[in-house]
Amino acid sequence: MDLEIRGFVDDDPKKQLSVIHGVKVLGTTRDLPQLVRGLRIDHVVISIAQATRKDFRRILDICEEIPVKVRIIPALSEIVQGRLEVSRIRTSKSKILLGREPVHLDEENMNRFLAGKTVMVTGAGGSIGSELARQGARFQPSSLLLVERAEFALFNIERELNESWPELVGRAAGSRRR
Repeated sequence: MDLEIRGFVDDDPKKQLSVIHGVKVLGTTRDLPQLVRGLRIDHVVISIAQATRKDFRRILDICEEIPVKVRIIPALSEIVQGRLEVSRIRTSKSKILLGREPVHLDEENMNRFLAGKTVMVTGAGGSIGSELARQGARFQPSSLLLVERAEFALFNIERELNESWPELVGRAAGSRRR
């Protein structure tokens, strides 16, 4: 999967300073900001066997504050039951956070509503805002205005959108609130 694993974090005190398959447990989720900066980590992969939506939300909030990209490994039970393949590390968090399947867009109406118009997405660097920006860009707005107070998060989503929709290059802008 082309990943270089730098270490694990785990909030279980018994696992601190242990080694799992040759990889050290470097700290707890509270240590994530320091570890991401110090080890120059660009993705955090979440793999929790039994976690509540509240647990996921807490970790996702930490990652958004850093900011760092997040990937989620499906639950082992889904893999064992044959519902998913191990290789499917997902970036979509909607089912986990909502506890249900995501709602599907009425694409025809969305196209009529957004095509050729100026679209502004606030909180564009967050999990919901970045997904809104991705979905909105698909409908060919005349311009897409991204508003985000976290400069690095804005940079990441703008770069991603520019790769997929180069015609929007130069038409996205950010704003920082104090």
